[in-house]
Amino acid sequence: DLDELWPRYGYPNDLLALAARAGLRVAEVAVAPVYADEASGIRPYHFFSVCALIARRWAGERKRKLFPHGKVFGGLRKSIT
Repeated sequence: DLDELWPRYGYPNDLLALAARAGLRVAEVAVAPVYADEASGIRPYHFFSVCALIARRWAGERKRKLFPHGKVFGGLRKSIT
């Protein structure tokens, strides 16, 4: 759902994660940033914070997909006892 994509700076990374989940192929194209008199508004702390949040969301979705009932060792515990 494109409405759930991360806004602003995290958008491209979130879109790549969404494409990967959908099994889409992605091509990488080098693009040089072009600024006139402006300066980039990206700050390292903000960039890495957003990356961490996107990674945490991806990990949570992955965990829910692998363990839909929320039990990591539920089946193993039953076979042992």
